[in-house]
Amino acid sequence: MKKTKQYLCILLVLSILTGILPAQAIDLSDTPDTKRPNDSTQGSIASDTAFGVCGPDLIWTLTSDGTLTISGRGEMNDYPNGSSMPWSQYRESVTTIIIQDGVTSIDASAFSNFDNLTKATIAASVTDVGGRLFSDCEQMMTAGPVGGDYNIEYEWTEIPENAFMMCDALTYVYISETVTSIGENAFDYCYHLSSAGPGDGTFDPNTCTASYGIEFGWTDKIPDKAFLD
Repeated sequence: MKKTKQYLCILLVLSILTGILPAQAIDLSDTPDTKRPNDSTQGSIASDTAFGVCGPDLIWTLTSDGTLTISGRGEMNDYPNGSSMPWSQYRESVTTIIIQDGVTSIDASAFSNFDNLTKATIAASVTDVGGRLFSDCEQMMTAGPVGGDYNIEYEWTEIPENAFMMCDALTYVYISETVTSIGENAFDYCYHLSSAGPGDGTFDPNTCTASYGIEFGWTDKIPDKAFLD
């Protein structure tokens, strides 16, 4: 009889996993020892893929080619520091970051100290960005609109406050005419951005040199607080 019960339990679990029975058939939400999915949940859906949860409605995935993707809707969770990020143990493996449309915030230090990061693309839906986002990412030397072949590409019409704070290696930023506002401290502690002026097409992506550290495409006026602090 005992063996029969064991077999039935195994069959029940297999049925749920394979979709024969819906997972809702068993409700474990009120069971004290049951852990609901949270930001520490991670695993492997394939031998070359890591994944987890990083917000109420956000998930992260890391594939074998070094691409870290954040997808879903809404805000990212708040974490004490960069080492607390659920993907922090994979820092050395990440070469590309993609923040998909629907994500609205990125926590402070989310991608700091990613030594091998060479490319990041951030959707326009991201409007709240914490400080030190790419700090100490030594290969992230340029930033500009998506499609411009920059290390950091973004679709913002407003560059959020602290967006590039402490990007020590950042030597060149192009701000397109679509940007109408720049938040406070957006380029704070970016010591290699020594000057700013209108874009004149002299930027060389191979040597990261330009007539200005920051070039902009505005024709009417410089947005409020553009270079505050």
